[in-house]
Amino acid sequence: MPPEPERQTEIPTSLQSEPVTEPSEKPWQTIEQIKQSLFDPHIISKKHDHEGRMATASEITRRRHESQSLRVDIGGRENTLAQIEQQTSVLSALKAEKIIVLEQRTENVLVRLKSILNIKDRSVGALETEIGSLTTEIETLVTQTEEARMELAMLRQPQENIPDPRKLLEAYYEKMETVPLTNTEKRELLKPEMLVELSTEEYIALWRRLNPHFLSHVTRQGFRDHNAMVYHSAGLQEFHNGLVSVLEDEKILRPPIAVHEGLRSRDEATVKRFLDDWVLQAENEEEAKDRLNRLLHFSFATAPKYPDQTAVHFAAQIVADGYYGGERNNESFFIYPSDILASQHHFAFNGWEKDFTQPQSETKWNDVFIWPSSVDNPGVLVDAGMVFLPETTLVDPETGSKYTSEMRTAEGEEKRVMIEDEKLISAFVK
Repeated sequence: MPPEPERQTEIPTSLQSEPVTEPSEKPWQTIEQIKQSLFDPHIISKKHDHEGRMATASEITRRRHESQSLRVDIGGRENTLAQIEQQTSVLSALKAEKIIVLEQRTENVLVRLKSILNIKDRSVGALETEIGSLTTEIETLVTQTEEARMELAMLRQPQENIPDPRKLLEAYYEKMETVPLTNTEKRELLKPEMLVELSTEEYIALWRRLNPHFLSHVTRQGFRDHNAMVYHSAGLQEFHNGLVSVLEDEKILRPPIAVHEGLRSRDEATVKRFLDDWVLQAENEEEAKDRLNRLLHFSFATAPKYPDQTAVHFAAQIVADGYYGGERNNESFFIYPSDILASQHHFAFNGWEKDFTQPQSETKWNDVFIWPSSVDNPGVLVDAGMVFLPETTLVDPETGSKYTSEMRTAEGEEKRVMIEDEKLISAFVK
């Protein structure tokens, strides 16, 4: 994210009081403007934390004044200490000179003779008096030096504990980066056409402003080699091209009625093709109505058929690859923040618990119906979420499968099958 001019040691004018006006109509926003609303902590704080902005500005001002006052006091003590140390140095040098003069004087023959005769030399007495006075002054200055140093240490200690105004501002803006979006903002800013413009880093930054819960959708790429529920065993050991099909189909996750029945939209031509295959082949109107009813509503499944077939299906808080996946350790799936899908689509829970925050108590009931926002484009954009692929599994670059395979024709139908290891099989079968 580019640096912002507000992140300075001076109090940014952006943190000062300013009138907030609500436009009568929300203007159309560009992608860049939406990104600023989502990621720019300065703009986020203006919209969501007026009181916090003012409190932070006040705290920065207080801390700056406190720091400035301490700097003045410390500077004054430092000057005083420097003067004392300089004066001590001067007096110490003068004392040293006096001592040298005294030593030279006492070495004089006449002075030594006076000393033997117990006669006081006037010059020696004067020098000793001066040296004594200098010693007293120096001792006083040494005491003052120690006091000044102690005062400096006491002043510097609180200075070290005063937070850096720059760091205060950075901490405040960092907090703004995780301010939750309101429901209104989610509906307005999380539209698919905006999400597709985000980088992975921006998408992660966006998720920090959303609830942490997610919905997942698994697709099969390769040979289905496992199954965890008898009701969903179709296609076991067969090749599936699910991920490639999704990517080639405008990168859209489409509901079953679009994938299997071809009802990809509700325009007249598409609906006619949908009905031509069976419904309109009836001999009369009553039979056609009956066929249409069965086509749309008859099912052995627990959920009503039409809502089931017109929804894209997701699992909450788990990746249900055990039920719907393709190859072990070679799964492909899509992850969406629950907030994104819930804010842009109609949804319903097929399981007993109606909850985005935790998985269903039984995995087979972990089935969230997400209906496309428009029947004219029935699907969920892949680029509105995140795609996960195995990091280290080696696969066939042509098929995406971890199994070797080839095309064979059986009963007039060409299909891809796994290549059997005849040498391995012969080791077990006679």
